[in-house]
Amino acid sequence: ARMQTSYSELYSSLIRLELQSFRTLPARSVSFQEGTIGRHISTVMNMLRTGILNGFRRSEVLAMMKKDPEPNPKVSKHGVGLYLGSLLNHLQVCLFEEKR
Repeated sequence: ARMQTSYSELYSSLIRLELQSFRTLPARSVSFQEGTIGRHISTVMNMLRTGILNGFRRSEVLAMMKKDPEPNPKVSKHGVGLYLGSLLNHLQVCLFEEKR
């Protein structure tokens, strides 16, 4: 539970930073060249996206979500449920942070 809160706060802080940085850019001159704010925003957003996608692609989670899971899984269905709930919370933070 503590780790989930830490990740949510980290994702929330990074999204807020990116939103504030993006708002300072002139609409007609957004550049994604190396060393620009646009490139920095793009890099951080890619890191957030990769973190969430990799979380959903974990082999233990995928194995448990199969129709006929392994007889002796490493993780219980309840554990996978908590894990997926945490990932969905991170995704929600990223998508809806601006509305808070």
